[in-house]
Amino acid sequence: MPGFDAYVPPIFMKRLPWRFVRRRLGLDARADVGDALDEQMEGVWRKHLLECPGVDCVVLLAFDEYHCDDGTAIGPIERGRPRGSSLYVSNSLAAAWCAAHPQKLLFGASVHPYRSGALKALEEVHKAGAVLVKWLPVAQNMDPADERTEAFVRRSGELAMPLLIHYGGEVTLRRQHAEQEDPAPMLALLARLYKKGCMPPTIVAHAATPAYPWQNGAYVRSLMDAMRGPLRDAPLYADISALYYRPRWLKKFVREPDLADLRRRLVFGSDFPVVPTTFWVRRAVRHGRREIDAASSWVEKSLRIMQAMGFDESVFHRAGSVLGLA
Repeated sequence: MPGFDAYVPPIFMKRLPWRFVRRRLGLDARADVGDALDEQMEGVWRKHLLECPGVDCVVLLAFDEYHCDDGTAIGPIERGRPRGSSLYVSNSLAAAWCAAHPQKLLFGASVHPYRSGALKALEEVHKAGAVLVKWLPVAQNMDPADERTEAFVRRSGELAMPLLIHYGGEVTLRRQHAEQEDPAPMLALLARLYKKGCMPPTIVAHAATPAYPWQNGAYVRSLMDAMRGPLRDAPLYADISALYYRPRWLKKFVREPDLADLRRRLVFGSDFPVVPTTFWVRRAVRHGRREIDAASSWVEKSLRIMQAMGFDESVFHRAGSVLGLA
């Protein structure tokens, strides 16, 4: 689908998870591409991103295409092809939406470090007002050992451009590089840059938690070790987005005394358009269920779930300082 400002691969649109999300979003199954789908999607964004009174601002994320080691971008995943993009949202589209709704939306860019002219693109999104750069290495292919990745992270630090990087489990997009689920190599790179005074503020999405309850928490422990060790005074954070699907870890983050170091680094995120649910934490939020269920916006509902879980109020305001807004 070359030339599109955003796409979900057609092969993904036929999968049960996409059909479920699309039905919950109220999208017409007959509208796969074109103006009809665009109009429906605009209505969805308005409802869920703009009509969430408890949230001051929402970071709208772009998502760059998959890039091979040689820097070649690959379009949507196709049947029989092992590599490709699970999702694409251009920086220009995300920036345009944010410019149209400046009172609520903040531009979250996505620039692949292997892209030709990646550092120039980083400079461009910085000048365009991006508040962070989003990466999902397991789906996009970003090796911290690659000199292009290091150069990008270093320049991000020089620009004070925050990075939002997903480590740990992933179930929404295709896991094409399972070896890149581990945050340890990136944390080591950040520690080296921190010593040199050029580490960017970095948020580890989902706190590097595993996707399934039977998986161990090795990646979370790596994050904790960094926060207690070489990066204890560094601008390293973790978000709690969609952790109601990882309830064992969500409850630990709220309650366990030995995770106090992590709690001081947590920021709120919604992971929209992942569907928020109270099913796995229904006992913990039972006193707030009525207010939670009254929210029509999924972003607002995510906020109310996490508030009902008992997180300190600072978790819901910390992003402002991390992103340089406060």
